[in-house]
Amino acid sequence: MGNTVKKVVQILQDPKLVRRIQETFGVKVISDFTKVIEDNDNELGNKNIIQQNGDILTSLATNPIKKRRKRRRQTAVASMDSPPSSPDSGTPPRDLPDIEVETYSLFDIYFKLASECGYEPFYVSFFPFVIWNIDTTLGRHMVFLWCLSMYVGQAAKSVFKLRRPSAPPVVRLEINEKLEMEYGFPSTHATVCTVIPFYIFYLTSWRYQGLFYPILVIALIWWISVCTSRIYLGVHSVLDVIGGFLVAIFMLSITIPFMETFDQFILYWSYYPLIAAAIVLFSIYIYPVENRWTMDRGDTCAILGVGLGVTIGFNLYGPFPDDILSGPFEVTLPSAQLVGFSILRFIVGILLILPNRFIMKLLCFRLLPSIMPTHGVEEVQKRPLVELPYKIIVYTSIGLQCIFVPAFFEMCGIGRFNN
Repeated sequence: MGNTVKKVVQILQDPKLVRRIQETFGVKVISDFTKVIEDNDNELGNKNIIQQNGDILTSLATNPIKKRRKRRRQTAVASMDSPPSSPDSGTPPRDLPDIEVETYSLFDIYFKLASECGYEPFYVSFFPFVIWNIDTTLGRHMVFLWCLSMYVGQAAKSVFKLRRPSAPPVVRLEINEKLEMEYGFPSTHATVCTVIPFYIFYLTSWRYQGLFYPILVIALIWWISVCTSRIYLGVHSVLDVIGGFLVAIFMLSITIPFMETFDQFILYWSYYPLIAAAIVLFSIYIYPVENRWTMDRGDTCAILGVGLGVTIGFNLYGPFPDDILSGPFEVTLPSAQLVGFSILRFIVGILLILPNRFIMKLLCFRLLPSIMPTHGVEEVQKRPLVELPYKIIVYTSIGLQCIFVPAFFEMCGIGRFNN
């Protein structure tokens, strides 16, 4: 039994499986740079070399409409049993040869957009939009689940220490230094794109009338697209994605039964801000630490900061009418005025938050380096006692502001509950 499980894990972790899936979607390695340049010396009539921002692109006169040929620099990726590289590791990544890759433009664009739906910028835009324009209860629950899922997923990567699929044979279609500094298992993209859409489906299935099948279809498309994109782009193995999915199932199974209890604590417990802050600080303290500097711990602090700020904001300013009424609510098509106000609230809200981030970041980097020890680290942004407090302070303030912004909407007459 043990050997069978081990064999299955090896198959799912095999980078050759990722490469076969990429080839299924039309990813094809044409040649390496050296060979292509030699070919161009002999066949200048067939190919033109164009210099653009330091990268060489290949333009073929007979380029098929549905395909795009472009030269990509294959990211330096070590073998799967070696630790990720980092600027402080002392072991620079291998310089792999440049390659020319042929991809279908439709798949390339679709999966890159789908992958963006798993990154923090998407969620820190999506959550405020939901809170300001759709349902404060749903928004609060999603923020809570997002923070919990990202923390567990990121910490699990440092515990399991399983590398991303090796390249070659995998073709890296997403070039990101941060990815090469992190382990791959489990995929936090897979975790979050399972937790968020399927919790939306769960909540709206009984809270709103007539949305069961539409939301189910959206959730399935969201889930499949993001999970597949991580394999297509060559940044996760099949095992990574399955691991992220299993983490999501675990998170949903232990949180959904107690979500109403969590809500009572968040909304009505007077000591919640102090207890929540203590839990977040303790979570950061016990977070698995690498021997080298990586961005994942700081990013996790930022995510926890957003969750802390949002939930404390609800405790201080809530509950909202959405939190008092349980539904089910009748769903109607939004009017043009409602759509216009929603867009206006989102734009105004973001414009109010951005200056706060800039000001708080400036204050933190002016004050923290002068009062915190350096521990021998020259770069200010890599000092733990500067980076981590900065992330917590700045993003907690952003989370708080997300909840206080509706008060400004009400004062200006564009609040959701006034229209």
